[in-house]
Amino acid sequence: MSEAQSLNLRRRFGRGSRARTLLVLFSILGGLLLLVYLRIRTEIAPKYQPLVLAGAGALFLIFHFGMRNSRKKPRQTARLEISDAGVAFNNPDSRVTMPWSGFSQCLESPTVFVLLDRPQGMLIVLPKRAFPNAAAQDWFRARANEPSNITNSTAQVTPPPARTSSSNVITLNIQLGYRDYLVRTMTSWWSKSITLSVIIFVSGDSAYLAAFPPPDAVNSSFKSFVLVLVPSLVAMFAVILPLMSLFAWSVHRNI
Repeated sequence: MSEAQSLNLRRRFGRGSRARTLLVLFSILGGLLLLVYLRIRTEIAPKYQPLVLAGAGALFLIFHFGMRNSRKKPRQTARLEISDAGVAFNNPDSRVTMPWSGFSQCLESPTVFVLLDRPQGMLIVLPKRAFPNAAAQDWFRARANEPSNITNSTAQVTPPPARTSSSNVITLNIQLGYRDYLVRTMTSWWSKSITLSVIIFVSGDSAYLAAFPPPDAVNSSFKSFVLVLVPSLVAMFAVILPLMSLFAWSVHRNI
């Protein structure tokens, strides 16, 4: 998974180049750190600046170790079946099949294949050692990189209604709408963690200004928090979350 994430970062920021990816990432990190430093230097008294930096470092460590602990939870072993129809995920209590049209790209390193779904938010990692021989790897590489895994005409065909066979097996064709993607975005742990981090940072900044108000302040920190910051945060999340959901829905709706 670490190698897959590295390949994905190179694709997104460096067009495959490791050096270019590191340059872009360190440039972004340096710019963010510079903005934080300038804000701390201009808005916080010098004697309290070490405390603010220590608090920011503590929040980072809590978030980092929280992510690591969440990854240490026991996971069930899944079995993948690859065929001309797509990739099937077999868990102990379920089976999900994803067609080739659901993947946008196949990345490759000397040891792994990585399939990216259409919104490019999920990575399917397949170690090359799991393939029986080089011919199987060549078949998978050609199938995953086909320009049109599913013909354009099939994307426009309306799925048939659910039907029941003689063996009491029910086939369901599920079509998710924009509202489903909006609910997923609003309830995901990533959205909640980002929202909570922003609220904690803004609340801490407001509490500090309330405890040590500037001598030339026109409005109180509480008034600024209620009349300016809260409406700004509500407006920001009211725009960002629907846009993220709209992007994911627009990518998936023709699959």
